Amino acid sequence: MNLVLFLDVDGVLNNAPYCQRVAKMNAMDPENVAALNSVLVAVPEARIVVSSSWRYLHKTIELMAERLRLEGVDGARVIGMTPRSLYDDERDGRVKLSMIIEGQIRGLEITAWLEENDVVRYVILDDSSDAGAGHDPAVFIQTSWEVGLTMEHAARAIAILRGEKL
Repeated sequence: MNLVLFLDVDGVLNNAPYCQRVAKMNAMDPENVAALNSVLVAVPEARIVVSSSWRYLHKTIELMAERLRLEGVDGARVIGMTPRSLYDDERDGRVKLSMIIEGQIRGLEITAWLEENDVVRYVILDDSSDAGAGHDPAVFIQTSWEVGLTMEHAARAIAILRGEKL
């Protein structure tokens, strides 16, 4: 596994106008999904690591892969999820922060995953700037909650994963 796509869901595979139109916050926009699929088709070696907060709902790789598959994404490409910086306190069910570093949590989760895995190239798709914290800005593609992942973003992701100059 050498080429990895770190995937957020909200603001990447969905967007505010689409979620409002279908009246569901957990929906994925087919146009955003098509943009992701264009990356997966163009770079068949690329694998997905879920960095989205959706990994708190779909707690295993298999459940997350199945959820993506139901939306038209090749679930077999999901190979992992970034470590959780939040954990459930079993005594009273509260959620506590195991690390509090303002504006850098998702980027640190990605770094932690990279430190444990052999990766040649990677790209981060996220609408939140904290995902890029601590990473080369060239590998971070910031989408938006207003639009989600576009074909232009996808073209950049393809170039990054292929090691092409931008």
